[in-house]
Amino acid sequence: MDVEAEILDLKLRVRALEASEAGGAPIAATTSGMAAVEAEIADFRTEVRQDLVVLGDELAGFRWHTNERLKSLRAETLDGLTSLFRDMIELRLMLDWLLEKDRP
Repeated sequence: MDVEAEILDLKLRVRALEASEAGGAPIAATTSGMAAVEAEIADFRTEVRQDLVVLGDELAGFRWHTNERLKSLRAETLDGLTSLFRDMIELRLMLDWLLEKDRP
């Protein structure tokens, strides 16, 4: 439990003790029922916070893997474009040579 949940639990216990000292059994039962519900809500909040932390970690991992894959794809694309650019230069040189060869 985190600090907020512990403080809430202590507040609920104090309220329950105050209600039981007032002498009203129905009031004490209602207060203890409310205390139980508030404790469940505090536990639920704690679980949701923990789930959100785990979700944040999962998203960070997903971002990292996606970034690594994108780096790899960028490198492959750059290599392909570089190879295509070299081939185009060679083709231009070859065409220039052929055109010069055909001239009288």
